[in-house]
Amino acid sequence: MSQLVSNSEFGNLEDARPLPIIVAEKWSFKVAHLVLDETYLYSIQDWIKGLTQVKSARTIWADIKRRSDLSELLASTQQLPYTATNGKSYMMDFTTDKGLYLITQHLRAKSKRPILTAVRKYLAEAGVFVDEARRDPEAASAVFEQMAYNREYRKLLEEGFSAEEAQQWLDVRGKQKRQRRIVTAIWRERGISKPNDYADLTNQVHRIALGRTATRHKRELAVKDSPRNYVSAADNATLQITEFTSALLHEHRESFGKPELSEDIDDVRPIIDAARPEIQKVFSKKPRRLSTGEKPKLID
Repeated sequence: MSQLVSNSEFGNLEDARPLPIIVAEKWSFKVAHLVLDETYLYSIQDWIKGLTQVKSARTIWADIKRRSDLSELLASTQQLPYTATNGKSYMMDFTTDKGLYLITQHLRAKSKRPILTAVRKYLAEAGVFVDEARRDPEAASAVFEQMAYNREYRKLLEEGFSAEEAQQWLDVRGKQKRQRRIVTAIWRERGISKPNDYADLTNQVHRIALGRTATRHKRELAVKDSPRNYVSAADNATLQITEFTSALLHEHRESFGKPELSEDIDDVRPIIDAARPEIQKVFSKKPRRLSTGEKPKLID
C-alpha cells in the first residue's frame, strides 16, 4: 500500500475531484461535465477527443455505439446540454465515469495516440490501488484517514482558521467521533435498539451541550449532515464532554433502557453548565463555514 501511495504516476491521492477530471487536467484536454442528483456525467466526445487527439469524435463514437457488447455503456448514456466554443448550446451524449472507462478500453491503441496509452496505464494503477485497499483494509483506512485530515486542514485554513485553530478543530472533532462510537455502543449494550431512541438520546445530549436539539440545529443551519461538522471546537468539545460524562454515569449507575439513560444524560446538565465557561476559554469559538460559504451564528 505505501509503495503505491507514494507512486507519483498515480498522482495526488488527496485530490478530492473525480478521476476523469483529474485525468483531463493531467493530460491537458477539456472534458465538460454536469452533476445531476450528485452523479457526475461527462461529455463522451470530449473524452474521446482528449484521448485520441482527433478533431471530431463523431465517427469514433458512432462506431462504438454499434458494438453489441457495450449495452451497459449505452444504458448509462443520456443527452444533455453542451456549450460549444462558439457559445451555442447543443444536446450531446454524456455518461458516467464507468462509461468513460469502458470507452477507454475499446478505443484502438495507435502510435499516434500516446495519451490513450498513458491514460490506460494510469487507470490500471488506480485499479491496483483499489485491489490493494481491498486486500489490506486497515492500511487503506489509515491512508484515507490521513487524506481526509489533510484535506479538511486545508479547507480550514482557506476558511480563515489559523494553523493552531485548524489543528485544534480537527483533533477535537476526531476525538468526538471516537467518543460517539463508544457512547452509542454503551447505549446498545444497555437496551437501545430503535433508531428513534438513538435519535432522541442524541437530541438530548445536543440540547444539554448547546441549548438546542441536533434536529433543530440541523434545520437552523440548513444542512443534511451532522451539525457537529460546522460548529466550533469549543462547541464540539462541549458535546464530547457531555457524551463522555453521560457514559460514565450510565456505567456507574448500571442504567438500562431509554428512561434510565435519559435520566443520566439530564443529570449531567449542572456539570456541563459549570464547565462550559472554562471550555469556551480553552477552545476556539470559531465555527466552520457552511456549504453556502456563510458562517453559522455563534450560540448564545
